Amino acid sequence: MSRQFGTTDRRRVIDWLKADLEYYENNIGETTEFRTVIDQKLIDGVKKRIAQLEEKEDRMDRWREAEFGLDD
Repeated sequence: MSRQFGTTDRRRVIDWLKADLEYYENNIGETTEFRTVIDQKLIDGVKKRIAQLEEKEDRMDRWREAEFGLDD
């Protein structure tokens, strides 16, 4: 749910995923704390999820601006 002030929950998740992605890109071939092997397939999946969430966030921002005249 978006809030008028501050960072949305979706934006926080995007930021977390971007931090994870940076870690994954620098540690290909290693294993995560959850015993997941970091490979290109994992990296591609995270990039895809980030793109999906950013598109949803952009749509919500456009809707909010049109509906309420809000700018972040």
